[in-house]
Amino acid sequence: MSDTRKFFFYLLILLGTLLILATLGSLVADEQWWWVKVLDFPRIQVLIALVMVLVLFLLVQKDRDRHMDEDRYITRDREDKGGIWKASFIVGLVAAVVLQCIYLYPYTGMAEEQVGSVAEEAADPDATVSVLVVNVKMHNRESVGLLRMIDELNPDVVLAIEPNAWWEDVLEPVDEKYAYGMEHPLGNTYGMILYSKFPLRDPEILFLSTDSVPSFHTGLELPGGRTVKFHGVHPTTPFPSGPGTVEDREVALVKVGQMVTNTAVPAIVAGDFNDVSWAQRERLFDGAGLLHDTRVGRGIYPTFGAKNPIMRWPLDYVYVTEDFGVVALERLPDFGSDHFPFYAKLSLKP
Repeated sequence: MSDTRKFFFYLLILLGTLLILATLGSLVADEQWWWVKVLDFPRIQVLIALVMVLVLFLLVQKDRDRHMDEDRYITRDREDKGGIWKASFIVGLVAAVVLQCIYLYPYTGMAEEQVGSVAEEAADPDATVSVLVVNVKMHNRESVGLLRMIDELNPDVVLAIEPNAWWEDVLEPVDEKYAYGMEHPLGNTYGMILYSKFPLRDPEILFLSTDSVPSFHTGLELPGGRTVKFHGVHPTTPFPSGPGTVEDREVALVKVGQMVTNTAVPAIVAGDFNDVSWAQRERLFDGAGLLHDTRVGRGIYPTFGAKNPIMRWPLDYVYVTEDFGVVALERLPDFGSDHFPFYAKLSLKP
């Protein structure tokens, strides 16, 4: 075997080993250790890399075996030992592929929908609400595309995440179109603005874990008279780069889960969760099992990484209680932010 082939062969072994270790580390995904938690994010990318390494290794190994068969000085003992570690390596790659698929499978069209679908013509317009979640990215200055998108889509509720005073001014045309709203712009990337066509009932701006990270909580009175609870959230990141700590982030989502449990009315939880959809959302929402991911059974809808087509994963969500069905779910086009807007049209069950 040439030196180039040997280098490529051992490079595949190194990459494969790192990918296997990354997969095993991602099983922990501990919130307290951000450097382990980060392994939970690129599951799609790791899966693709694992499959590539597996296929290339099998092809290279086949070629290597052919050359070794031609070398009459290779002993049976070396062949046996080599066969054991090669088989172990292949088994490790296959096991890692299976583990990644287990995490990603619910977010494919093959899995059962966690929130059932409702046909557009069957949805009661007086019991329907459309929600647009959009992380504007505080330092982004490309606003024209977003304003046009909101104007054309005309959602019932717009939750803008990361707005500062500049974005508050830029979004003034949206404010003029919506009769109701809540505003708390900030310069720390945790500001939030809510625009609503529907009357707000008992709106509250709460600071669930730290006084620099607001969350919105309000009733929405739908045209038919029914009221649903809306929770707009943007928890802190799992990395040591923002306000609060990873413990604060868990506390915030657990409190939202408790609020949903205690109010016992149809509820929507929307926002940028700063976490991937295959993370342990049920645990973070206090394990009550009342909130369901609109993505499950429909697709991954990666919303973060709008500027990077390779490193993308889902961070923006619309979770609902069992009272809702999904009329439409869509990741909208890039408008300049590092997040794609996420849109959901929901219908209350009779």
